[in-house]
Amino acid sequence: MKCIAVFVTVMVMSMSGAFAADQTVPLATMTCKQFVDSPKDTVSIILAWMMGYNQDSDEPAEINLTKMDDFGKKLSAYCRQNPTHGVMQAMDKVSDASDSVDAPEGLKSFVGTWTFQDKQVWVVVKSDGSAIQCRVGPDGTVYFSKGAFRAPSTLAWDKIWGNDEATREKDTITLTGKFGSFSYRLDNGGQLSDKCPAA
Repeated sequence: MKCIAVFVTVMVMSMSGAFAADQTVPLATMTCKQFVDSPKDTVSIILAWMMGYNQDSDEPAEINLTKMDDFGKKLSAYCRQNPTHGVMQAMDKVSDASDSVDAPEGLKSFVGTWTFQDKQVWVVVKSDGSAIQCRVGPDGTVYFSKGAFRAPSTLAWDKIWGNDEATREKDTITLTGKFGSFSYRLDNGGQLSDKCPAA
């Protein structure tokens, strides 16, 4: 992500008056029409930010300008057809469309490493739809299961937990199953305990 930040900073500094130093680009409220009508330099910065935002934590820290160009064309085409849609909504639609055709619908929202408060509890959902859950109890007992994502929002565990219905709000997912509802925070920088079996 640092490479993205450096790249965006260099782009901003190289612009001739396109931005004031303290100007912000309000992506949360920007419509597709506003995106399409933005100056070329602004569009380039938005695309670089989106590429970094969508990058998986296990991908190399690099900017693929060809992919960014392709992504920009898809986003612009979508936005021209849907001018009243939010640009972030458009980004999600275009990003989901560019995922593997075999990826279940909704999977992208749950991909990542998730932790439960300050406990030794992890849920990991991978981009191929496979998942693991590992819990290390206070006495050191390890509870572990492999699982799989099933569209539109189910994590099906091979043992112990059965099926969990998943919802996401910002950096939190909530899994609701036979033992109740539990919320997990996104922690892609975190590491599972060495006691957890290799997935």
